[in-house]
Amino acid sequence: MDPLSTTLKQLADLHGPQPLPPARGPFELVLWENACYLTTEENRLETFLALKSLLAIAPNRIDPQRLAAATDDELMPLAILGGKQPQTRIFRWHEIAQITLDQFGGNLDTILTLPFDDARAALQQFPNIRGTGAEKILLFCGVAQGLPVESNGLRVLVRLGWGYPMRDYVAMYRETQSNLADAIPSDVTELQQAYLLLKLHGQQLCTDKEPRCSACPLESVCYYPKEQQERQPS
Repeated sequence: MDPLSTTLKQLADLHGPQPLPPARGPFELVLWENACYLTTEENRLETFLALKSLLAIAPNRIDPQRLAAATDDELMPLAILGGKQPQTRIFRWHEIAQITLDQFGGNLDTILTLPFDDARAALQQFPNIRGTGAEKILLFCGVAQGLPVESNGLRVLVRLGWGYPMRDYVAMYRETQSNLADAIPSDVTELQQAYLLLKLHGQQLCTDKEPRCSACPLESVCYYPKEQQERQPS
């Protein structure tokens, strides 16, 4: 198993530096996660930017009070951009705004002053935000405790030997996180890039089915092609 730093450098050389989400702060990042359903990242971006154009105030931040007051008719064209179940999406946008107003005085940035576990718990009050999603939001706010990864990034790490394939996703995630603990970068910017690069690599090359191993710079240190070769009939 190569050091994680070597892996991340190879991924950066392959994919280049990755842009951060255009959402700024925990409130916008919660909306970013709820911007679309079963559609592309391009649609997510289009939907989020449309929300920002409609609801932003200086300094170009979406205002929870304006979102809470927006009518279904105003929001429906934007929700349709985000794919299926637009009415459900509008309900969740209003819910996100109302939780922010009721529980955080309209300023979700206040959670960034809390201990990490408390900030994560606060974010889990919002729709579609679970533990890993909350950790990702905090990471993109510059607050990190470990390296959160989503399913694509986790698949890459497991195939590289940082974890073992398990039916229990949570157990596989926790084991991989534990194995990574002493290997991850200490710099938040590097952690953000690590998250984005691992996700992109899992989406484009290290896919669940028919991964493009021959195009991958990690092929020589990856367990997956070796296992596949061993399974071939002699």
